[in-house]
Amino acid sequence: MKMRKSEKIVVVLLSSLLLFSAAGCTGTQIMITPSPESLQTSASKNCGIAGVKERPADKVYGPAGYLVQGFADFLDRSKLFDKVYYPLRPDDKVDLTLDSKFDVLFEPNMGGNLGKAFAIGITLFLLEPAFWFDYDYTLSGDVDIYKGDTKTSVAKATTNASMSIKFLSFAETVKLESETLQKGKESLYKQIFVEVDRYCKSLKLGSLAEKRPEITTQKEQKKAVAQAPKRDIQPDLKKITLSSTPFVLVSENRMKNVIVKYDFYDSMINESGSFQGELVDNGNGTVTDNVTDLMWQKDGSRDNMNYSYAQDYINKINREKFAGYYDWRLPTIEELASLLRKKKSSGLRIDPVFSSRQFDCWSSNIVNTISSQSVNDIWRVSFETGDVKLMRSCVTPCPGQKSSESNWAISGDVFNKQYFVRAVRTLQ
Repeated sequence: MKMRKSEKIVVVLLSSLLLFSAAGCTGTQIMITPSPESLQTSASKNCGIAGVKERPADKVYGPAGYLVQGFADFLDRSKLFDKVYYPLRPDDKVDLTLDSKFDVLFEPNMGGNLGKAFAIGITLFLLEPAFWFDYDYTLSGDVDIYKGDTKTSVAKATTNASMSIKFLSFAETVKLESETLQKGKESLYKQIFVEVDRYCKSLKLGSLAEKRPEITTQKEQKKAVAQAPKRDIQPDLKKITLSSTPFVLVSENRMKNVIVKYDFYDSMINESGSFQGELVDNGNGTVTDNVTDLMWQKDGSRDNMNYSYAQDYINKINREKFAGYYDWRLPTIEELASLLRKKKSSGLRIDPVFSSRQFDCWSSNIVNTISSQSVNDIWRVSFETGDVKLMRSCVTPCPGQKSSESNWAISGDVFNKQYFVRAVRTLQ
């Protein structure tokens, strides 16, 4: 059977596309301006001891990670300073304070012209469409340099990074993006290093070589808490012990019982709740509740994040020994509920000693229900609405829940919700 002319043309076209694809359709390109290899980072002078502080970013891109921490680590490795403290604590003695803000702007350029879109549609059946896609990143750093309480200089830098790819798998794309961002951050850090080094040359610094006390044992932790400034605890206040271990909440009744038992405020369950605790600002970014024997982060995470990143955040502050401790964790729903207050402060139902940025927080309580319809529900607390919330994760609408309700989520999506973290630790 002979092929018609039109059929031959189709076969030739398809064969050409296949050969074109097989000949090398995948490809990657990374461009960094300025190139990190072109920047020198040899310290011309030792600048004593530095402390790195963080200012909130205007533009955040999650995959870029924590740039301020990366900058502090880079400075520590560069040997420009005898010591780099991050995070900077109120009792740290430093020669220079670097008040740092880093932004990352992500711009995907997917090629929106009609011709490219049409051509990609034609070749979707191929393993790899033979078209380039560009992803542009602009990384910027703004570091205010302080000597004592006086701002004496500013170091600014910008790096442009771009990643061009032909169609790759998701895992390959993520790996390439990580490499692009890493090189972009290296370029940015080196540029700021040059500015700080230039500033140091003009200074006469006497190094404050007093070693920062590290808290490494439970005994030292207990001593540090005991030495923190405290108000006198009211004699009629009784200690309460809240569960510090995530447990299975078979029903919402258990949480209701906890709220009523300890008289926690909850706008839906106990509007008259009057629990206050006995909060003490320790002056090092932490707050102690002498009633529950818990130490809290005063500020918590700067950004909201999904549950996986929340766990990463906890690991991060433990590696850094935030406030000198390494046993921070996500609070249980009981512990988090103890921060709810009847009286609003800055629009939130939480004591004004805490930052008002973290208006909705993750707990560590994952609920493994028996029902085949529900898997891994999770509790959180909203300080905006003033109540505990059980995030339902169901394959179909959960019994008694409507899909339009904010506490309902498709299976798995509940862990991709975006909430803040306020870490806690138990006093020893």
